[in-house]
Amino acid sequence: STAKLYAGEIGEAHALAVRAQRISAGSPFGFWWDFGRCLTAALTGRGDEALRLAEAAHAMSPQFRPPMRYLTALYASNDQPEAAQRVATRLKRLEADFSFDRMANDAEYPISPLRWSGLLDGNKLMELA
Repeated sequence: STAKLYAGEIGEAHALAVRAQRISAGSPFGFWWDFGRCLTAALTGRGDEALRLAEAAHAMSPQFRPPMRYLTALYASNDQPEAAQRVATRLKRLEADFSFDRMANDAEYPISPLRWSGLLDGNKLMELA
């Protein structure tokens, strides 16, 4: 699904991510496949699905930073500032240079698919800073 994603075949990437997630059910690495599907869900405009999958990936692997980044941004965008702050506090412990400003404005911050999706609301993130 990742190759399809970067080839711009987003719908096909999402279909493959769904399939991979199903195949991995019960695997100790299921969080990886949940997060892969989160990426493609975001890029196909499925914001609620992306949020649910980021929550699932985070629950399975609480130290895995990518879902925490997505949760912070998606909670902020979905008018859940307390949840965004809660996750951001944990993320800051793992990622010393984390900031809402960096997430909102730094093109190098590792959330580019979320940025491309249009689901990232920089203004709402900056309200939390």
